[in-house]
Amino acid sequence: MAKNIKVIQCPKCGSTEKTEVKPDFFRCNNCNTEYYLDNDDVNINHNYNQAQNIPAPFNTSNTPKKVIYAILISLIIFLFFVIKLATCNSSPRSTNSSTLGEVRWNRSEKLAFVSGAGKPMILIVGKKSFYGSANKENKDKFFAEVYDVATEKILKSTELQGISDASSNDFQVRSFINGDIYFIMNKTKVFKFDRTNYSVSDQTVNLFKNAPQFSAGIASIEFVYDNYGDGFNTITNDGNNLFYYPQVDKVYTKDEAYDAGHDMITLLPGAQEKTAFTFSRVGREVKNDKTHLVKYIYKTYVGGPKDDATFEWRNNYGGKYTSAENNKVVFLTSFAKESGRVISYTIMRPERLFFKPKILYFDNEVLLISFNTTAAEKPPTSIQCLNANTGAIIFTTPLSENKYLKDGIRYKDGFVVSSYNEFYNLDSKGKLIKQLKLN
Repeated sequence: MAKNIKVIQCPKCGSTEKTEVKPDFFRCNNCNTEYYLDNDDVNINHNYNQAQNIPAPFNTSNTPKKVIYAILISLIIFLFFVIKLATCNSSPRSTNSSTLGEVRWNRSEKLAFVSGAGKPMILIVGKKSFYGSANKENKDKFFAEVYDVATEKILKSTELQGISDASSNDFQVRSFINGDIYFIMNKTKVFKFDRTNYSVSDQTVNLFKNAPQFSAGIASIEFVYDNYGDGFNTITNDGNNLFYYPQVDKVYTKDEAYDAGHDMITLLPGAQEKTAFTFSRVGREVKNDKTHLVKYIYKTYVGGPKDDATFEWRNNYGGKYTSAENNKVVFLTSFAKESGRVISYTIMRPERLFFKPKILYFDNEVLLISFNTTAAEKPPTSIQCLNANTGAIIFTTPLSENKYLKDGIRYKDGFVVSSYNEFYNLDSKGKLIKQLKLN
C-alpha cells in the first residue's frame, strides 16, 4: 500500500521534528523516541531509548537543565579549590603550627618593671622549646619578651643570639638601683634591657671595655648577691675571680669587694645617707623575742659595694668575742653597725606580730610587705601597704593561699607583686585587679 501521510508526529511528544535513521524508521529530534511506520495499517509504532545510549544533536527541553547543573557543579568544585589555595597562602601560621608543634617556655626568669611611659610590664628571659615538632631544624631558641600587665599581651619579642645551651640552663635578671636592667644567660652572656623602647643589647664585651683586667675575656659571669649591691661576679678566661660594679666603674678581687662593702673607712668619696627597711632576726639570747620591723639610715655610695644591716637582740661584745659576763644585750651590735654602715634606726610598730615577713618594696612614701597571717606552717599570705614614715596601715590584701612573694614594683595606679611565675596586680587601695600566671 502506498504511504499517504502528510504530517508524521512523534507518538510520545507530538513533535514533527524527526530524523530518518533507515527506511520508515525515524528518531524524534525532541525526545529521542524512535518510531516506524507500518505500511499495511499505517500505524506508528514507537520505541523509547535512553539519551546516553544514542545522543541527540540537540534536546530543547532537557539539555539546558543538564548544562546548568554541570556548570554549577564545575563552579562549586572550582571555588572549593580556589578557597583552599587562598587559605593555605594567607594562613602560614596555621600551616607552620602543624609543622612546628607547640612552642612554649622551657625555662625562664621574670622581672616586673615600670616602663618609660609609667606602665607596669614584665620582662621574661629564657629558652623556648618546640614540642611535637616534625621539623628537625626547629631547635630550642633563647628570647627576651616584654609582657604588658594591663593588656596581657606580648609587646615585643627579641631572639637572643650567640648563647650556648647548657645541660642545666641558668638565667638571671636584675634591676639596679639607678633603674638599669640587666640579665645574664647561662653565665656566659650579659645583656642590657632598655625599659623605654624595650631594646636588648649584648654587653658581654662593652661592659668591661674600660677595665684592662678583663682583656682575656669572660669565662663566666653572675650577679653579686642582692645584699652586696649592683655588681657582677666574674671568672676571666685566665682564671681570675673579679667583681665589677659598673655604676662606680670599679674592679675588685673577692677580698677587696668584701672590704669595700663594709666599714665606714672604705666608703668611696661622695657617699650619701639613705633610708632602708628590714625585719629583724629573732634573738637567740633573749627569751620570747619576736620579729620587728626596722627603719634605718645608713651611708653608702650608690651603686657601689654594700651590705644590708642586720638587727637582732643579742649580747654586744664590742666587735670581738670575750667571756665577759657584763656584756650588754643590744638590738644592733657594734660589728653589725660598722658592717652595715648604720647611722640610726627605729623599731616601727613594736607592738605588732609578724610571721615570716618580707620587704617587697619601699620609697619615701610607702612600704609594701608580705607576711603569713598566723604562726601555722602554711597559712594564707597577706600583702600589706604601710605609711613609710609612721608605719600606719594603708591597706591589707589577703591572698587565698600561702605564697612566697619575691618583690614588688609601684606605678602610678598601684603595685605589681611577683611570686616566681605569678604576679598580683593591685590598685593603690589594695584591690586585687588581676592575678597573672606566666609559665
